[in-house]
Amino acid sequence: MRTIFIGLLLLASIASSILQAEQINEELPDGIRVNAIYEPAEAGKPVVLLIHPLQQTFNFSTVAGLTDSLTDNGYGVLVPNLSLGISNRKQSIECEAIHTHTLSQDIDEIGFWVNWLKRTTKSPIIAMGHSSGALQVLGYPDSSQLQSMLLISLVTVGSYGAAAIDPLQLEMALIDRQQGNPNRLGQYKFSYCNNYVTARDTYLDLATWDDKKVSAQLRGITVPVHIILGDEDYTQHAPWLSGLELPNMQVHRIEGGNHFFSGTGEFDLHDSVIEILEESQ
Repeated sequence: MRTIFIGLLLLASIASSILQAEQINEELPDGIRVNAIYEPAEAGKPVVLLIHPLQQTFNFSTVAGLTDSLTDNGYGVLVPNLSLGISNRKQSIECEAIHTHTLSQDIDEIGFWVNWLKRTTKSPIIAMGHSSGALQVLGYPDSSQLQSMLLISLVTVGSYGAAAIDPLQLEMALIDRQQGNPNRLGQYKFSYCNNYVTARDTYLDLATWDDKKVSAQLRGITVPVHIILGDEDYTQHAPWLSGLELPNMQVHRIEGGNHFFSGTGEFDLHDSVIEILEESQ
């Protein structure tokens, strides 16, 4: 009962923090409206651009907890809801919904919010994402605009892990395109979705973000990169990561943490993030 009570208090605190933050509403170049919450940094501290994972919003528990922890420690936060092709989106999307957006469009939105921060504040910008949100942060093409990147539970798209796809479906989609067939909607296995509905070419674009591409992307980053993994997260055993050593990259493993850092792992994640940020100042 005590654990449940503490958990309810924590959720109430997080909800209060999000409600108190400034609500931002902007328009993308293509006319889609996007929204975010923003809290400026205390003097001398950076602002964190925090990206939620697949189909979620800034209310997603892992992201909301990080938002609360960062603001409690004086760091600025900008936490957008990626539009996912829906104007002014504020709710998560079901797997069976038609997904019209591409990963490239998600990455473009990150660029939009980086530019918004550069116009709004002089605080250094740190980009942080969780799971597929970390993948999208990694895809941002101009890392020189950032002080650093924090990639929490970073995934790759492949036959295993939290962003798994079906190799047979991938093969069939490639053959379908090679045969010159129209770019029709299909149902695909992706992450926790068994019926992820999207266009064939959108699915194939997503599938390019495999171990090889993620490794190459990490090699091209010019700022410090911190990858934070729970040692009970099955995605962290990927051979591509264990064999990758870069002078600007550090891998931080949190004992007992799962992919979402649920339970007590949440506090360990917060402590690790704050420690990394403090050491970077």
